[in-house]
Amino acid sequence: MEAKTRLRRPLRGAQDGSPSRASSARRRRASPVRRAASLCGNTYNALSGLGSCNGCLAYEAGNCRRINPGLANYDADIVFVTEEPKHFVDWDAHENWAVWNKQFMRGFPNADGGAYIRTLLDVSIREVWIADSIECPTIDHEGIGTTSVPTDEAFDHYRSYLEREIRDIAPDIVVTLGNAASERTLEVLGEPERIHTTRDAGIVFETRPPVVVSPHWGAYNYTSNEERARLTAAVRDSLLTVYDGD
Repeated sequence: MEAKTRLRRPLRGAQDGSPSRASSARRRRASPVRRAASLCGNTYNALSGLGSCNGCLAYEAGNCRRINPGLANYDADIVFVTEEPKHFVDWDAHENWAVWNKQFMRGFPNADGGAYIRTLLDVSIREVWIADSIECPTIDHEGIGTTSVPTDEAFDHYRSYLEREIRDIAPDIVVTLGNAASERTLEVLGEPERIHTTRDAGIVFETRPPVVVSPHWGAYNYTSNEERARLTAAVRDSLLTVYDGD
């Protein structure tokens, strides 16, 4: 099956040479100062219960101590959106986000995520931005010291941050990783839809910016080699159709 047959609607400009929606979005990218302020603001609000974090059960449960404001390159052309943080972080041990990001990224490129991104686009994980569809954990996880809270309610508090994050970065394309991350991202981009990534892998939504649906890299640990190859090829073929890397 060719990648184009998975498009829900043709991408504007893909056939006629006119500017794509993604190109228009790139011209409206926020300044580095504003983007840095967004990262610091998200973390400060989560740790202090301010802004949209006020009243969030994830904050009240103490889960926001493990906030992940994102990883890698905030000036990237490609954004990968995962579900929510599942890694321990001690913000008291880091001067700021940049210090934490530098430390975390020492090992992440060689983990499953870095390998998957290279498989899809032959780019380093340091050349993309990795976001969470909810920046604070909602799961009961003894290893990182969090407790279970209603995920939908936490997303209601977080969605404005995700909207701003995508708007400020203004990427050429967004790759959503997993069912929940795909559904939340599509919702904030104005096209809510139920997603099952093993069925929908490689589907492209003509949102602004375009969204390519993918399984999360961790899900491949539970699939056969044949299924992994099929799903990866579906996502890679669609990315090559809508993203030229220039």
